[in-house]
Amino acid sequence: MEKYELIIVGAGYAGLAAACQLQGRGVLVLERHGAILEKKRASLGLMLPWGERPQHNGRKLFFPGLDLVVEEGLVARYRRLELRVGEESIQLPIDVLLVDESRLKGALLKKALAAGARLVTTNPVRRLVQEGRVVRVVAETDFQARVVIGADGALGQSARLLGQEREYQRVLYAREIIVGRLELDEHRLLLHAGNSGVMIIALSEGERCRVLALQIAGAREQPSDLRKELEDFIDRRGGDRVQESWTAMVPLYLPQEPVCRPEFVLTGDAAAAWGVAGIGGALAAGMLAGQVGSRLLAASQFAAADYRRQWRRATGLGASAWLGRAIIWLLLRQDKLKKAVELMRSISGRVSRRGVNKLREGSDAPAQGS
Repeated sequence: MEKYELIIVGAGYAGLAAACQLQGRGVLVLERHGAILEKKRASLGLMLPWGERPQHNGRKLFFPGLDLVVEEGLVARYRRLELRVGEESIQLPIDVLLVDESRLKGALLKKALAAGARLVTTNPVRRLVQEGRVVRVVAETDFQARVVIGADGALGQSARLLGQEREYQRVLYAREIIVGRLELDEHRLLLHAGNSGVMIIALSEGERCRVLALQIAGAREQPSDLRKELEDFIDRRGGDRVQESWTAMVPLYLPQEPVCRPEFVLTGDAAAAWGVAGIGGALAAGMLAGQVGSRLLAASQFAAADYRRQWRRATGLGASAWLGRAIIWLLLRQDKLKKAVELMRSISGRVSRRGVNKLREGSDAPAQGS
């Protein structure tokens, strides 16, 4: 049986970020998949404004908390959100980055290996067994560790084997396509709500465009034909041929407090609101888990309490939980969404007209001293 100080289950964003924090600790990272860099998330590659946020210069990204540079990592930046419901629309300010996920994961993996981590792929974990002050990890080969960090997702074995069964809510169905051309503003995200309960997110990334169709349904409900919804949207926007296509089915769970014990830490999607941490949230969660894991190895009595206290601030869990509820509300109550957009347009119009009137009054006023 191979023995390690700490074992990380899962080589996604959270798992690799945790490994980067454990320099010289004799860390083993176990991943059930073989192709780490090609694994996709239902995130479109977007980094929302919470969690670990990078600085950027041109297309270069720098993550201060990880001391990580990602060359050619920034694909695009979006400053406006256009929310459209039928013929009504409104624009809102945002700050969202589109990143090259393969380059980001590649830089993370290189950093983790340089920190001394050992990576073993295609090695699914079957059981976690606590034996006194150590944990036995049963996989293709048995391993032993003083601390285990579970970063293998909301449906991963870590959460399941630790008995962290979360209350299941609904299913998020997603279908993403990449097209060569679409009538879109390159600095604007388009969020379009149709009449069928399907939400479409569209964005431009240079010479091609990404379009994502989302729908939330109950376990026994039949979702709409997302492929047809996308085809109709592309036809209306003068889209080019489809270059790539990808589908996903993401279970949504009620939020819960993160789990941290003297021998176990759950992080990333396994503890995130609705089971989806996002890229920035997963990176921040993994960094925090790695730091706490190091303290658990040092037998800190306060590591678990500190982990729970810092979790929300580090990962933006409060914001992501709010966004998760907002997206679910948008997807389920699109009849109310149209009225909300009409109201926001009305308020925005009144504010704009008031500003114009003030400018006119100022220009019509006599000059001082005349």
